[in-house]
Amino acid sequence: MESIRIIRKLKPKIESSTAHVSDAEKILYQKALLEYESLKKNRKSDKEYIEAVADVFIKGKEIIKDFFPNNEYDVKKIDSILLAYPNDTERNYYISYFKQCLEKKVTEKWIANYKKNVEEMTNKCINIDYNDRLIPGDNPYDIKDSSYGNNNVSGNIDVLEHGTTVVGILSSERNNGIGINGISNYLKIMPLSIASYGNENDKDIALAIRYAVDNGAKVINMSFGKLLSMNENWVLDAIRYAADNDVLIISSAGNGGKKINSEKPYYPNDSNYLDNEVSDNFMKVGSISYNLNEKFISSFSNYSDSQVDLFAPGEKIYTTLPNNQYDFVNGTSYSTPIVSGVAALLRSYYPNLSASEVKHILMDSGLSIPINVQVPGATEGTLKPFSELSKSGKVVNAYNALLRAKEVAKKKKKKRA
Repeated sequence: MESIRIIRKLKPKIESSTAHVSDAEKILYQKALLEYESLKKNRKSDKEYIEAVADVFIKGKEIIKDFFPNNEYDVKKIDSILLAYPNDTERNYYISYFKQCLEKKVTEKWIANYKKNVEEMTNKCINIDYNDRLIPGDNPYDIKDSSYGNNNVSGNIDVLEHGTTVVGILSSERNNGIGINGISNYLKIMPLSIASYGNENDKDIALAIRYAVDNGAKVINMSFGKLLSMNENWVLDAIRYAADNDVLIISSAGNGGKKINSEKPYYPNDSNYLDNEVSDNFMKVGSISYNLNEKFISSFSNYSDSQVDLFAPGEKIYTTLPNNQYDFVNGTSYSTPIVSGVAALLRSYYPNLSASEVKHILMDSGLSIPINVQVPGATEGTLKPFSELSKSGKVVNAYNALLRAKEVAKKKKKKRA
């Protein structure tokens, strides 16, 4: 986690009686300590939760096995037990819980993977003594030290499914009668794995952006983010590099359910500490729900009239999972590839449009929704116009964007003629 990296780097300096510590470093260190304490509490809660789930699941399954020794059961058959023995309160508690597990697709494998995830997070991500950069032989404090890592990504895909869910939205085969339709059949995907468990390292983000730019990417989708950044300038430099090479970057706004700004940022970002954008090729995307009422903005979505550019659907999005599976997912990680996919359509149909032009076409052509919505993270009943919760005040619309892009591209072509 980024807080652990910050503590590991700054703690010796902070505790030294001779080292000079800047005010910015002191503030960053205090923020890291606060996040570290929060992470420890969360991991403890996660451990207690999965242990409780495992205990009730096992007991429920043992009871069910007495009725169905061949394990041939479903929700309907389990309901028949509950109806037949309505007064057996204790047993029915475990049976009912096991039924819920079936409905939510909770299995022994799911529980084992959850436990593994908690273990990895505890032993590695929030362990100050664990240094993940020793294995690839990388110096995380030297941006020029770039000869590390490899292209053999073989993690536990049952746990590390995020990339599969995101890419499904972008480019699942359309109209084949299976699963979902992606945005387009003609997108080329350049998968760059920069993290598994925990926060992304600024160095990895910066180098991945540069790699994508150097290898022909026209749109970079970044469905990730974090609350702290130790080497923000490396990422800002990479964003400028992408701008100089006409590459559009689209990033998720985050799932904290709060307003983000220069005082409470969400990284990566193209704004500096004064809330000024360093380039015009970067977008942040928030999430909306399927409710056209006060619950229109997803309760988990971050928002901002200075740092979030646009909204897109990010609730109950049906997409791909590893091992030929499909499921519904939630998060700004999934609203982001919708916008990235539309951006890719514009850039493929109208290659004479610049990254900046595509960004503004997406924002200007979005749908205006004239309703008041619940402000994420605020007291229930705190309503604001939807238009005030992002820079554009709109929701992405592919049809409108294509029409607008055609217009802009035509005018641009005439000017050059």
